[in-house]
Amino acid sequence: MPDGNDKQLEMVGADMVGTEGQLENMAGAESQLEISQQIQMETVRKEGDIEKVSKEAKAFCNFSGLKRSHQKLVKGFLRSAYDMLAKNGEAHVTHKTAHPFDRWEIEKLAEDAGLCLIAKSEFFTWDYPGYWNKRGDGDRADDSFPVGDCCTFKIRRSKG
Repeated sequence: MPDGNDKQLEMVGADMVGTEGQLENMAGAESQLEISQQIQMETVRKEGDIEKVSKEAKAFCNFSGLKRSHQKLVKGFLRSAYDMLAKNGEAHVTHKTAHPFDRWEIEKLAEDAGLCLIAKSEFFTWDYPGYWNKRGDGDRADDSFPVGDCCTFKIRRSKG
């Protein structure tokens, strides 16, 4: 736990919304193209409807773009944190850990910013009285969503 002289930064990660089918189709895929192909093949197999394939592929591209946008936001936060942190200060990033969010590589984003992981703890909303999340995008941007499996990554400047 940082002492009173250390700066502490905190960011609660944003959530992304996708259909259950999209998220299931992403399991085990290694690239955006592979995921898109999986969505298309699965949809054609089940539906046989090319219009449905187009909608699923478009939704996936929106999901991928949103993921990259959120990663860019987190990376920017971490780069700023590097400059703001005192010697033993910490930055905290809370993020979903269920698939596909586990592929965001928060630790790698931190390393790229010159930071390192010092601890990772489970996130519970009841530890933060008044906590209220928002979707942040779309028609229901101000609506809350189920937090689900999350953890807080505790990060500080790398030594050296």
